[in-house]
Amino acid sequence: MYQNNFLTFSQPGDIADSMPNSRSYRSDYVNACLDMWCQKVAVGTYNVTNPGFASTAEFWGSDANFYQTGAITPRSNCIMDNSKLEAAGIRMPSVREALHKALSNWMAEPIPAF
Repeated sequence: MYQNNFLTFSQPGDIADSMPNSRSYRSDYVNACLDMWCQKVAVGTYNVTNPGFASTAEFWGSDANFYQTGAITPRSNCIMDNSKLEAAGIRMPSVREALHKALSNWMAEPIPAF
């Protein structure tokens, strides 16, 4: 598993980000892209993201000095609209469903021994 995934990165601590953002669960994203290809959806720009939004603080309960200690580049804080994707007939689970699925399947990385 990639050690810098969203769930590992956003554990409670000094670098939690409390700004609401759109989230995309990888398997939902891939499935939506494949559905678009198979259904021959019109070419264009689509926000392929789980509908809704969430902040790290909502599910980890922490808010701290993210931009001074954790961010290498400025973070976007945005809520994307995927209504164009839905109008094309492509449905994605809500961000809450995606987070539930991600947390249910998440396995913490072992702490390396020194």
